[in-house]
Amino acid sequence: MKGEKVSVCLLRSTGINPDPRAMKAAVWLHEAGYNVRIIGWNRHDDAPKKEIINGVKIERIHIRSSYGSGIKNIFRLFLFNLYLVWYVFKYKPDVVHACDLDTALPAVLMKMIRKTKVVYDIYDFYAESRRMGKLESFVRSLEKWVVRKSDTVILAHERRVEQLGTLSDMEKRKIITIYNTPKDIRIELGNKEFPDYPYFSYVGVLAEDRGLPTLLDAVEGMNEIGLVVAGFGPLENKIKSRVISHDKVNFIGKISYEDALQIQGHSVAVVALYDPAVPNNRYAAPNKLYESAMLGKPVITSEGTLFSEVVRKEGIGYVVPYGDVNLLRQACYKIIRNPKETEIMGMRARRIYEQSYSAENMRRVLVEAYHKLNIDSW
Repeated sequence: MKGEKVSVCLLRSTGINPDPRAMKAAVWLHEAGYNVRIIGWNRHDDAPKKEIINGVKIERIHIRSSYGSGIKNIFRLFLFNLYLVWYVFKYKPDVVHACDLDTALPAVLMKMIRKTKVVYDIYDFYAESRRMGKLESFVRSLEKWVVRKSDTVILAHERRVEQLGTLSDMEKRKIITIYNTPKDIRIELGNKEFPDYPYFSYVGVLAEDRGLPTLLDAVEGMNEIGLVVAGFGPLENKIKSRVISHDKVNFIGKISYEDALQIQGHSVAVVALYDPAVPNNRYAAPNKLYESAMLGKPVITSEGTLFSEVVRKEGIGYVVPYGDVNLLRQACYKIIRNPKETEIMGMRARRIYEQSYSAENMRRVLVEAYHKLNIDSW
């Protein structure tokens, strides 16, 4: 196999540079002998236009935009896709790996013209995770069309196949599951300064459906408990203004993935709340689930999601109704005041990571799926 001659282009419209999930897949493929590039959207001009990380070439196009502004971003997204069309026609990759519907159309266009292989990596189903308004039905149909046209479809959890509706046997056979799980770097956690009191951690998108106001309400008045919030998104300014008056609540802002793991690794528990009223959140099995398992930390999450089913079944944390301040506060107290049970939950989580969620298992699934594409240039 002449893997080094096979070119893979990962397209990602994320506001994070480089996106951890896309970067992880790119490194796995590079290590397997593929020539890999990541093409991303730099919304704030806060990262190099070109760089190489772990052997992976990264190129970013700067089109100024704000994260989480929904349909208002459609013109800028169109410009980004025009760039992607130009890019894939210029470099003619053997495989276009499209991350979410934001970047899938250039990939399918390339397949129709050059028979390029398309890997469609669904982080979140578009119509169920974004404010689409009257376009929702059209976007849902468009995403299903992309699924039919793709050679391989990647889901973040096997249960998410339910979101695709009725599928033919051929469509089912091209679907694989790759959990958004981190590399096992537990022993590599550094010795940076962290609060000298027990704290909970929230690291992620600062959006309306993540229960952040409820979380802040819950920790207010709990003198023995702290909170560290890190991330970016529409609620960033509101979060900043709220934490000023609380000496045990720290807001860090946008951070690297390595620092995110350190923050979670030194916390007593990871908080991951999702509003089940958002359809896509009902299937939430986010990176925080796998990160907390790898780090051996219990989690607190909200009722009515796939995440909550895993937490309750495996006994690795607490499940509370979304928006219920009192029950969320009680869950925090249980973790702080029952250190033995908290430790047991963390040990269970770690065992689940090793048995079911390890990054090594996910790497093997991805590389095997690429081998089955039977790319001509091998």
